[in-house]
Amino acid sequence: MSFTLTVLTCEAGRTSGYLLRHHGRSILIDCGPGVTDALQQHIPLDQLDAVVVTHSHADHCLDLTGLAYALCFPTPRDTPVPLWVPAEMTTLLTALDDQFGVPSLEAMRRPIHQTFQVNTLDLATPTGIDLLGDLNLTARPALHAVPSAALRFTDGDTAVAFSSDTGPTDTVTATAENTDLFICEATYLHATDAELTGHGHLTAQLAGQIADRAATRQLVLTHLARPANAPQAGADAARSYTGKLDVATRGARYTT
Repeated sequence: MSFTLTVLTCEAGRTSGYLLRHHGRSILIDCGPGVTDALQQHIPLDQLDAVVVTHSHADHCLDLTGLAYALCFPTPRDTPVPLWVPAEMTTLLTALDDQFGVPSLEAMRRPIHQTFQVNTLDLATPTGIDLLGDLNLTARPALHAVPSAALRFTDGDTAVAFSSDTGPTDTVTATAENTDLFICEATYLHATDAELTGHGHLTAQLAGQIADRAATRQLVLTHLARPANAPQAGADAARSYTGKLDVATRGARYTT
């Protein structure tokens, strides 16, 4: 067993966050509202080794300041936590610190930049990043209203991929190719062209088609606009994808 994935939150337009564990190391993927509280139900926050945020929409990043507060107060960590974001997000991180820094506390004057070591994902020329030890991260551009990073984590033997928020695009298929676990957004049951490729989201049926083309060994649908659509979303994806299939719920855990 190389990876364990725990779904922290997974509702489109509300909040998204996932805990990926690999050989005792803990990586947070996305940090939507309430993710900090959900995360500490599974690990002590001082055991967090890295954070990766896929894009700048609030349901994926709004709790970064709250996480920074929790990591630096009352006692700051000895070393900053690596934080990886699309390059275009750096101005947002500065704005969050400008708005929510606490001038009266030295450790919280600029909480995000004092707590995290901010690194940027180059989506224009995707290359592997040595994230933690033998764990490699590759980010490719998803198709969304803002720069959005589809993520692939691998230790050379096992691979886990995240679609991020995306419309149908070959770069997401390439990210998920021959993975052991693929976490793919399935926002809609039915969608217009404007929703799919103008804004950038998927239906569950399209998610199944991507997973089938990528030959992933396990597909987990996530980011449903209406959680009650889960049974139909699973059935729609199964029209194209015949491998192991599930729909994400809070607290669900997957191992590879």
